[in-house]
Amino acid sequence: MGSLSCPRSGELQIGGQVRTLAAQGLDPFLLLVLPRACALAIGSFTLGILFVLAALLSGFVAGSLLGAVGISVWSFLDRVLLAMHAGDFAVFPAKMIVIGLLIALTGCLTGLPATAQDEVGGLLPRGFVRGVVAILLASVVLSLAV
Repeated sequence: MGSLSCPRSGELQIGGQVRTLAAQGLDPFLLLVLPRACALAIGSFTLGILFVLAALLSGFVAGSLLGAVGISVWSFLDRVLLAMHAGDFAVFPAKMIVIGLLIALTGCLTGLPATAQDEVGGLLPRGFVRGVVAILLASVVLSLAV
């Protein structure tokens, strides 16, 4: 079936496959949306960690090549960790996980209530805007929680 994006979930709803699942006693949300949302949350967390590590290491290498950094990579990482507050260790992973969940949920839940009058191509911009708003709201709420 591939990924369940906003247009794809709209196609499944308009084509009647979602109603078929529901008629068989299967919850479309639990079967189609939730596994993909969890997978995107894990992927978002993993990519966020990899991005931060790559940014730190490339910054260290660039600083070393320019002569601005005269310490070892381990001392550099130690200073970065010492500069962080306890809340930073909770907020960053929470943001990555929540943002991944919200992107998947807003995309899928924008497409699932589609009707035959909806154009599948029109669902994508709507899902994109809802996803961006969800990301911004989650980021603000989690940043204020610190």
